[in-house]
Parts: sequence; C-alpha cells; structure tokens
Amino acid sequence: MRPPPSILAGVMNGPWFRNARKRRLTFLVLAALLAVLSIWPHKFEAQAELKPSDNAGGLSSMLGQGGGLASLGALLGSHDSIETDLAIARSQAALRGALAHLTPGERLHLGSGNDAEVALRKKVEVSALRGSILQISAHDGDPTLAKNIVAAYASGIQDRLASLNVTQTEERKTVAVSRLAEASARLARAQAALTRFRTQNKLAAPELQIGSAVGVLASLQAKLEEATVELRTTREFATPGNVQVQALEAEIASLKNQINEAQSSSGSSGGPTLADMSAQTAIYLNLFREERIAATLSQLYTGALEQITVDELSANNSANLVEPPYVLPERQYNILPVGLLLLAILAAVTSEFYAIAPPIGRR
Repeated sequence: MRPPPSILAGVMNGPWFRNARKRRLTFLVLAALLAVLSIWPHKFEAQAELKPSDNAGGLSSMLGQGGGLASLGALLGSHDSIETDLAIARSQAALRGALAHLTPGERLHLGSGNDAEVALRKKVEVSALRGSILQISAHDGDPTLAKNIVAAYASGIQDRLASLNVTQTEERKTVAVSRLAEASARLARAQAALTRFRTQNKLAAPELQIGSAVGVLASLQAKLEEATVELRTTREFATPGNVQVQALEAEIASLKNQINEAQSSSGSSGGPTLADMSAQTAIYLNLFREERIAATLSQLYTGALEQITVDELSANNSANLVEPPYVLPERQYNILPVGLLLLAILAAVTSEFYAIAPPIGRR
C-alpha cells in the first residue's frame, strides 16, 4: 500500500533534492547565509533600571492598625504594586514622553508621526525585576542611539509617574483639608456643648464632682442596706424593746434622712442636687465621649495633612535611576536568523535520514 503524500516526500522526491550533492550544498549555503545574518548587521543592546519611589509615610502604617480609623490611611495613600508601575511604563503617555526627550535627529531616525511611535515601541522593552525595579532595554545598530533611546524612555516614565503622583497628592490634599475642616467644626461643637453643660449645672470639674456626689450616695445606701440586714437578724433573737434593736432602728432612720437630704437638698455651692447629678451623668458622659472622638479625629487629620504636604514636596521625585543607561558589552545576535538557522540544520538532518531510510512504499 502506497503511503499518503507529504510535503517532505514531495521535496525529497524532486530532482534537485534527490541529488545528494545538490541537496547538501543547498543546506550548506542556506546555513552559511543564516549564520552571517545572525551576527550582521551588528545589533547593540542598551539597558537602564528604574526604581519607583514610595512616598507613603509612616502615619499610614499606624492608621492601618487603628481599627475603625483605618480608613483614614487612604488619605495618605500607599505605593502602587510593581504591576501598576509596569503598566504605566508601557503606556502610550510614557511612550510619547520618551519621544519628546529625543532630539529631532533621533526622532527622524525612527520616522515621523505614528511611524516613530511604532518603531520606538518595537525597539524598547520594559520588564519588571525583583525588588520592584523596572528594566528598560533597547536594540539598535547604533550603540549611541540605543543608549539615548533608553535614557529618553527612562525620562518619559519618570515624567509620567511624577504627573500621576502630583495629581494623586493634590486630590488627597483636597480631601484631607475638607475632612479636617469637618473634624474641626465637630470638635468646636462638642467643646461648646460641654462648656454649656458645665455652665448650666455649675460644675467646674463634672467628672470629679459627679463622681464624688454619686460616691456619697452609694456609701449611704450601702450603710442603710447593712443596717437593715442587721436589724432583721437581731429581731429574730430579740424583743422589740431590746436596746440593740432600738439602736439599729434609730440608725436606719438617720441614714434614710441623710439620703433624703442628699437627694433633695442643694449643694453648698448652689449646684445641682445629687438626684439631678445622677440623672445627668449619662448626658455628661455622652458629651465627653463626643468631645474626645472629635479631638482624636482632628489630630489624625492634622497629621495626615502634614504627611500629604511632605509627600507633595517630593511628588516630582517619582522614580530613582538605579542603573544609568549603558550598552551591554556582550555580542547581541539577531533572533530571527538564529531561529531559522536552527530550523535549517534540523531540516538538513531530517533530509539525510529520509534519504538513507525512506518510508516503506517510497523506496
């Protein structure tokens, strides 16, 4: 049975490749040509490395552990991931920024208009390395031009990152100023309400005076409870006319009178009665808690605004040039001819095996 036709069989059965000398000479010439094209024209590779700056302050880390106040850390911002930096570095805005940093002669070498952008994108490759570092590589037959392209692209990336940093910092500052104004107004209202409470109730130090008055009432009530229990126990073993029973009854009556007087009589300073203080304790605690929360928010937003102001001063320092542009000393090979050369060698070896042992049915 004759095997189905194939491309290899069609080529090898042709009059040219059936001749071993012509076949080998063809592959030899092709391999020599591809070997020359692999190293000529000579390509040079230039590289540079950038490390995006991290402008997030230590206060952001502190707020990140602040429970319910952790959302304030969003005002301070945090450094974007290396994937975000890489996307920005590969953006069209960064590409056009790089073209703007090239000289007119260098841009003319790349082409004009969209052709220059296409040519530059083909020449330049941006990749991410360990440690959040961006590596910029460019290939060209002119080593000086390759180095200048890398330098221009690094500047374009720095300009784009700086522009985004400035915009984000301005937005965060606007929000921080607005939040600080709200917190300051809230603090002023809380302090005014607390002062009004002190004035109306004639309490210079409410936390001390209320605590002291409530403590006196609690002490009297505890003594009354002890005397009542003692009287009940004594009556089980003594008659109503017993001296101890009468003494306890008199003590209980005295304690009740003291409690009534404390709850109904005014203080010596003309302040509220003890009953009024007990009723207003919850009101005071709510006012005090609101004043403390407002003061804490005001302090945090003030610190956030200070940190954002510091970030604003360094917003233009978007990325540091870790490795200045340089040309790699190693010889660079043209990838496409090298790949074709490997395919040519594989085809030559395959043809020789086919000529030595063709498939059954084609011999």
